[in-house]
Amino acid sequence: MLNRINEINMIRSYVGIYDLYHTNTYSHIREDNNHYIHYDNKFRLKTFSRESKGCKEFHLTAQGSVSALFFGELYNFDELIERVNWKGGDKKALSFSHLCCLLYSKYGLYFAKYINGMFSLILRDQKEDVFLLMVDRFGLARPVYYNISSRLTFSSHLKLLLREDTHLHEIDTCSLVLFLKYAYVPSPRSIIRGINKLNPGEMIIVRGGRTKIERYIDFEIKTEKLAEGEALEEYTRLLTKS
Repeated sequence: MLNRINEINMIRSYVGIYDLYHTNTYSHIREDNNHYIHYDNKFRLKTFSRESKGCKEFHLTAQGSVSALFFGELYNFDELIERVNWKGGDKKALSFSHLCCLLYSKYGLYFAKYINGMFSLILRDQKEDVFLLMVDRFGLARPVYYNISSRLTFSSHLKLLLREDTHLHEIDTCSLVLFLKYAYVPSPRSIIRGINKLNPGEMIIVRGGRTKIERYIDFEIKTEKLAEGEALEEYTRLLTKS
């Protein structure tokens, strides 16, 4: 199994395609001439290594019918290990992607609400015919995507998406106005017409040929009043945890 530290260092970026209406069938993992790794008739992914400028064959980590790719940083690894009751030996050998498979198997679609980190995450459940693309609660590693002709195409970086489809180069004038006003383009827009990005704490769910976007987490505002000593204790706890 891939060491979790190497997992972070190896992946520089990714681009993937999910065909909504193709028949869901199991197949041997194969690579096509464009360096996409095909996991079944619906889903294919291409990853780019930090070690070279080219593509690198980097498979999703699988746990039964569930496979995942975690792209980013994870800050509460030990806490999550306890949640899944890991009994597989050395926890240093457990990749973040594998851990996400275990969390999904235990908590279902909204498992990412337990993750503290900066990430985008791809998860595929072949048995239930479910595909998830999500971003962390602060939106620090937002993937971009477009959905045309029953095909969801997504990537960690806008330039990779543009490279995959040369027809998507029209500047969105509304996004340009927003950029000139705020010095950035607010979600879900991007600077290119037809390409969107996820809001913080959102995920794309594809199931049964249907696509929807949902929030998997909302910030909870606690209104309870604390005594000075309790407030200092809580502040110290949160600072230590961070």
